[in-house]
Amino acid sequence: MQLANCFPTSRKRRRHFGKTNDGNILPINPSVNGKENMMKKSFHIDNLDCANCAAKMERAIAKIDGVNHVSVNFIMARLTLEAEDGIFDEVLKKAEAKCRAVDADYKIRF
Repeated sequence: MQLANCFPTSRKRRRHFGKTNDGNILPINPSVNGKENMMKKSFHIDNLDCANCAAKMERAIAKIDGVNHVSVNFIMARLTLEAEDGIFDEVLKKAEAKCRAVDADYKIRF
């Protein structure tokens, strides 16, 4: 019996790795692949009372240039935003404008 059959590699594990041009295997993780200048912060969203609106905000914020990852949690009324460090404040202002475009009552508490 071969050793590879004893320890199969799951698809989930294989999916998190990529190959470079020289054949080396690297983890597909933004912080490892040269994007160390990312900032991640969480904020409370006042008056968030609709799950569909939370999904709309998440999709709209994800389209902003410089956003690496965004998550809007309806239950906790929390926005988690990961963006480039140098332009984080600009991205945050644009994100607040997108939230108000969905509903004028929503406000990101800093």
